[in-house]
This record gives sequence, C-alpha cells and structure tokens, in this order.
Amino acid sequence: AIKNYLDSIPGKNYIHYVPNAGHGLDSKNNDQAARALSAFFGTSIKGEKYPECKWEMTANDENADLNVKATSAKLVDALLWSAVSTDRDFRDEEWTSKSLDAKNKLDIDTKVNYPESGFKAFYMDLKYIDTNGNEYTKSTRMFVADSLHIL
Repeated sequence: AIKNYLDSIPGKNYIHYVPNAGHGLDSKNNDQAARALSAFFGTSIKGEKYPECKWEMTANDENADLNVKATSAKLVDALLWSAVSTDRDFRDEEWTSKSLDAKNKLDIDTKVNYPESGFKAFYMDLKYIDTNGNEYTKSTRMFVADSLHIL
C-alpha cells in the first residue's frame, strides 16, 4: 500500500522493513528495528546527511529490474529480500535474503524473475554503518509481481 502514498508525504521519507516479523516486533527481531531508529536519531542529532536509498523499477514480460542508488562510502552491503505466496498475503510466508555483494557501490542493479505461479514480493535493503559504527538497514518500497508483471 505504501506505493500509493509515499510520494505524497511531505519532506524526506525513509522505509525500514523487518522481515519475518509480521505486524509486531517481538524479542527475537526488535533489535533490527532499534538499530534503524538509533541510526536515524543519531544522524539527526549530529546534523549529518542521511545515506541515500533511491530506486527505480523497470519491467518486461519476464522479469523486473530494480536499480538502487546508494551512498557508497558508508554502504556495507545490499540484500534482496523476497517471499512467494499463493495469495497476496505475505505475512505468513518466510522471507529470505540474498547478498548482492554491493560494498561501497553507488549503483546496485538486480533482476528479479516473476514467479511461475502465485505471487512474489521483494524489496532491497541497503546495509549502512551509522555514526556510532553500528550496522542498520534502509529499505526500498516493496514490490509485488504475479507470473506476468509487477502489480
């Protein structure tokens, strides 16, 4: 749903997904959210620039091409997260990630094949180092595809 309103929110906006957490944060995965919040507040307090996470999606009949612009000096890696489902509800599906070996890259480009059946959701996480030396991630928006195209 974020695709419907992200561009209309005033100011700079950032996304952080916590995969495999459902709609709540329990003790096994709240650390990831806390690291992202800590990085945001630390960067804000110190008046530093936020690392970039801008994306562009192009698609054809076979796959989608996700191109992401990053702040290369602080980039540790990029992770492509995805899950497949027979319906469009991905809350109960297991999300898996693949490292894109993107340390210190400015442009990260990856192709995502459409599922043979059902639906596939995917997004990219950019893993950065914050002002205190801790790792955290910033996410692209989530994309959903069926066997023919991006929805």
